[in-house]
Amino acid sequence: MSYISLSNLKKKIEKGENFTLTVEPKVYNEKCGVAINFLDKPPQSSDEESNILFHFNPRPPNKIILNSHWQGEWQKEVVLEDDDVQEKLFGRPFELTIKVLSHDEKKGSEFLVFVNKTFQTTFACPADITHTEYIGFSPALRISADVKDF
Repeated sequence: MSYISLSNLKKKIEKGENFTLTVEPKVYNEKCGVAINFLDKPPQSSDEESNILFHFNPRPPNKIILNSHWQGEWQKEVVLEDDDVQEKLFGRPFELTIKVLSHDEKKGSEFLVFVNKTFQTTFACPADITHTEYIGFSPALRISADVKDF
């Protein structure tokens, strides 16, 4: 995994605001796809300390896996099926957007997930997604806060 801090992107996740990443896939493993992870702690933190608040894992040819890794355990996986995953998410840049509906220290977060401005699902996470400090991403990806960076 490669990592970038939200402060380097000059972005933060806030309730009611769209948070968008532009993602450019370079190469990928057809079986596992690629992953983008929203982390609450620096990547050097021990496994017991770090949490993946949101795991976005498109897998060709037709699945997107969503999940969270919270307090050392993977949560319930959400599988989205879409026949156009390979065409939409591999071989050209795409936009991943989340919009936080609610967040709470104890109750977690609920947010909308969009790909290329198309609504995919509402995702519930056991933690406060607004505490994201870092984005982790597969080495086969380039991440930007703006499509002009490509």
